[in-house]
Amino acid sequence: MINWTLFSELRSAPHRTGAGLLALVLSVAPVSFAQSQSAPVASPTNAGSAPVQRTLLAQGNPQAAPAQPATGAAPLAASESTRASAESEAANRDMQAELEPTPGGLTADEIIREAFLNSPALAKAELDFAKADANEARAKLAFTPRFDFAVGYTRLSAITQPGINFADAILAVIKPEAIKSADTIREEQMGKPPPKPLFAPVLNQYSASASVSLPVTEIFLSVIPTYKATKKLKEVSQLQREATKLQISYDARVAFYDYARLRGSASVARASVRVREAGVRDLTSLVEAGTATGTELVRAQAELASARLLETQAIGGIEIALARIEQLTGTPVDRNRGVGEPFIGIDVGPTPSLESVRSAAKNARPELLALNALVGARQHIVSARKGAQYPKLVGRGGALVASPNPRYIPPTKDIHDTYEAGVTLSWSPYDFAYAHTQVTDAETDLAIVREDKRAFELGILTESTTPVEGHRYAAEQILERTQALDAARRYEADQRALLLAGAATPNDVLLAQRDLLTASLNWLNAFIAGRVAQAALLKTQGQTGLAN
Repeated sequence: MINWTLFSELRSAPHRTGAGLLALVLSVAPVSFAQSQSAPVASPTNAGSAPVQRTLLAQGNPQAAPAQPATGAAPLAASESTRASAESEAANRDMQAELEPTPGGLTADEIIREAFLNSPALAKAELDFAKADANEARAKLAFTPRFDFAVGYTRLSAITQPGINFADAILAVIKPEAIKSADTIREEQMGKPPPKPLFAPVLNQYSASASVSLPVTEIFLSVIPTYKATKKLKEVSQLQREATKLQISYDARVAFYDYARLRGSASVARASVRVREAGVRDLTSLVEAGTATGTELVRAQAELASARLLETQAIGGIEIALARIEQLTGTPVDRNRGVGEPFIGIDVGPTPSLESVRSAAKNARPELLALNALVGARQHIVSARKGAQYPKLVGRGGALVASPNPRYIPPTKDIHDTYEAGVTLSWSPYDFAYAHTQVTDAETDLAIVREDKRAFELGILTESTTPVEGHRYAAEQILERTQALDAARRYEADQRALLLAGAATPNDVLLAQRDLLTASLNWLNAFIAGRVAQAALLKTQGQTGLAN
């Protein structure tokens, strides 16, 4: 549990020149440091109390000696001091409410799941996977034989066919001199009926045929390697889909953490503005009473303007971060939900060893696994292209049912069936040359993928080192920024004590408050950087961080 303490104390005490004194503090620290290293400072009702001054000096700076107040200063009205204290308490409560996790607030996991549902990049990856699945199913069809079916009907025209006189034909072969002239044949045929044709034609002809062919050598040399390649390419598409999810999850986490950081910065800046506004009002009263200079008021107003600028910048950053989240999720974000994850005081855990991260990356990164699968696919494609260079042996068979069947002599109107089976061996110089060029292309593609894989493996060396060292730095940064925040809080307390003792000016307190605000923002950013470092480690090891 983190306690944020906001103090606003206004004191009227003697100063070196008799001017009024202003102590306006924004203190942000973990409860462990606030309780173990510094006790709370109570606001005395009587300004200039010596015991209170000694307590402040002892806590803020152990080396400082207690100082006794001077006399003769005009006290500030009690109502003004009460007003500043109430404003500080109200600002403190509002800031605590904004920085604490909100029940039902946004979480990184929720944004990631929404991004998975609405991401165009992931939708495209899903379509690519569906296409690869269809290619695999189509490659299976190459194992099936080819079947052809045909039916037909033919109508012949009715014609008179001349008969064949075999006796004259044989006589002409034996005795060529016995061949009759055309005039003699014409005279003999005058008045005689025409001879009957040898075969009577069938005018209505019907047929039905079926054939099957199977590329025997192609199944082993080309079809099987091609099918294995499509299976590997389907695996590649699946892994690329996982890689897209991994990148989306990382982008969503970083966008969410940036949104949380800006909300925290706006909360701190908003509280600072409210306290500084109260301080300016009280310092205005001191100037009107003649116990503070106009320069001190101008400086306080400048610090107020700086705090307002910081708040404006943070609020604008929140809108930009929300727009980024809406771009990732494809849905509007409710700006009133708040942040549902704790950020302040989290334990980022120990930094894993570089060897373990690299080993996990090589075994689990979907991009590298996809490249491994793609290498296998390219190797199968090379085998398929080489198989296309060899002669092709095709087995075939067929059946014919026809009336008349051309294999029956003489032709009749009866329906007869015939069957055939055989093999065909074919080879073409053109097919060989074309397949050879395809082999060269496939081998080049394989070499390119292998280089891509080698480049990614080398990139893992750097990609894994960066998040490991970033996580180690983030863990150390949290400790350093926590110590820096405590030091800024102590220094600011010292300046307040010295101001009450007449040994510091309001400007010294304002500068200390500026340093304290900077330390508070840096402390907040350190925890966000720890979350980002955790997200980078998850991505490097191929993990989305989502619970199954």
